[in-house]
Amino acid sequence: FMNEPSRYFGMSLTALHSISRSEREELEFECLRRRFEHHRETVPMLGKLATRQGIVELNDVVDVVPLCFEHTAYKSYPSRLLQDGRFDQLTRWLNKLTPHDLSGVDATNVDSIDGWMDLLTEETALDPITSSGTTGTMSFLPHDSDDGDRVVRSAKMGFLQNFGAEPGNTDDKVHVVWPTYGRGHTGMLRFGRLIGEYFTQGDRSHFHPLYDSEGSADIMYLAAQLRAAAARGDESKVTVSPALLARREEINQLQRAMTEQVGPFLENLVYTLEGERVVAVAMYLAVYDIARNGLAKGLKCGWASDSTIVLGGGAKGLVIPDDLEAVVEEFFGIVPRQSYGMSEQTHANMMCEHRRYHFEPGLIPIVLDPDDSKPLPRKGVQIGRLAFF
Repeated sequence: FMNEPSRYFGMSLTALHSISRSEREELEFECLRRRFEHHRETVPMLGKLATRQGIVELNDVVDVVPLCFEHTAYKSYPSRLLQDGRFDQLTRWLNKLTPHDLSGVDATNVDSIDGWMDLLTEETALDPITSSGTTGTMSFLPHDSDDGDRVVRSAKMGFLQNFGAEPGNTDDKVHVVWPTYGRGHTGMLRFGRLIGEYFTQGDRSHFHPLYDSEGSADIMYLAAQLRAAAARGDESKVTVSPALLARREEINQLQRAMTEQVGPFLENLVYTLEGERVVAVAMYLAVYDIARNGLAKGLKCGWASDSTIVLGGGAKGLVIPDDLEAVVEEFFGIVPRQSYGMSEQTHANMMCEHRRYHFEPGLIPIVLDPDDSKPLPRKGVQIGRLAFF
């Protein structure tokens, strides 16, 4: 149960969500207690936090609240390190957030975020991810390959099964539609690469990204910095290295390439995949734009009836159109499903037919008072700030 709940429940969505609350909470607390005992010795930042708080053991789930990292912990490095390309020092900073030893990594000659992420993946147990940098500051999360394996197996169960039904053959190969870059180092792009490998059983002909290329973390960081400078009204003060600023034209080239790719991508969805079983996974606005473009061209998909469309993410600071679900259903011929998650989680939390999200066992939610961060009662309806282990 502790290492992978989806396998503990036999890869059955019904079994996973049928466990009694009392049994689930007993299992979760025992796992939480064991994780703390182990990781207070292996994750330097957690050990320091526990010592500062005087916490040596956990006697209740809510005891973990003072040990939860703020989301800002993953971007707590001095900003100059990223601006100056000091990836050797960034490696030492990241080493404090993970039980994996990064002290043997030599990043002194690395000159890009992408190169740093690649180096960590090649030389350590990490498969790290970045945030998209929309706030102007990029977070780095020390996920490892086990996290990736866990989340794609969880996703395959959540995406392809319905609660109350037999799980069927979870090893079936399916087509994957992914309307963005086929790979990259953000949490979303890493997930796309993984489902493109796992759901298709490694058959590249079954993976259909909008762009069969890598979404560069450096270009995303540059775009975020340019937006931040424009918002300040002073684009002359873009805080990136001259080498990265010189890549500014790549942003315009990518935007032109996006426009050119939409037509062939739509034709592939409609004609090549007709009658096939497909899993389409996309951010809300990306799939909405695809569906609108297709309908404007008089196109509609005719995929197999057991196909799935899963929506989620990418709506930070944006407005979701009121007709999104209707437009998506009209073009794809499938009622879309919704999921909830974030880069800090390794679970696929699906919305049910009653429009409620269900956290998977192993992910422990705690609702906090937004004013003082004290845990609210773990019963009834509570509204506050989300913490989770």
